[in-house]
Amino acid sequence: MYYLNDKVVDESEAILKIKMNTKFLNIKPSIESEGGRMVVTFKVEREITSYKNRSIESLLKLYKKDFVVQEFLEQSEGMKILNPTSLNTLRVLSYLNNDGVPLLSTIVRIGKKGSDTDNYAPGGILCGADDNGKLNVNGYTKQGTVVNENFTGIKFCDGVIPNYNSVVDMVKSMHVKVPYFKIISWDIAINNNNAPIMVEYNTYNQGLDIQIPSGPLFEEFTKEILAKGLEPY
Repeated sequence: MYYLNDKVVDESEAILKIKMNTKFLNIKPSIESEGGRMVVTFKVEREITSYKNRSIESLLKLYKKDFVVQEFLEQSEGMKILNPTSLNTLRVLSYLNNDGVPLLSTIVRIGKKGSDTDNYAPGGILCGADDNGKLNVNGYTKQGTVVNENFTGIKFCDGVIPNYNSVVDMVKSMHVKVPYFKIISWDIAINNNNAPIMVEYNTYNQGLDIQIPSGPLFEEFTKEILAKGLEPY
């Protein structure tokens, strides 16, 4: 079964919808797609995709089940300059307690040169940001290399997350709608109108790598969180 425009459709209707799209699309697993695994960007011409010249039907069958096809998101120029081939996203870690939704950290995930994804594992860069959305001086690779600029010479210390206040407001408003998860990692993109767009949220296996660019995971809430016995990973 396929789900399209709030209704269940058959495969032929799903293929027709993809065929009619003239822009880039993304396809990826909808469950356990960590690390950018099997995330593919493609276009369609005469029912043949740009991914290894597979037909639309062949590409869908490659994923078998539990996958999603999404429209390509045009990102903010302020994020695009970090790496133009990948959707560079924010990983925002929030914590819900009795006083509200404090943000524990925000990091920017930057794809490597030529990559379709921004993921850290296959060669991307993590760079922390402060409470105003200004990027830190240094970024870090999976191999432990410290870098202070991207491959085009853009220095991270000059970077600012566009419309960061809206990102903060968005995360805080969303977290209270799922109060059964006390700690959530939100993946947020910034579109070409500088508006934040939620890509997905993570409630487990959030990873400890985010401590490398942003410092201790729980900051001043460490004792409080440990006392509650929460398990974010």
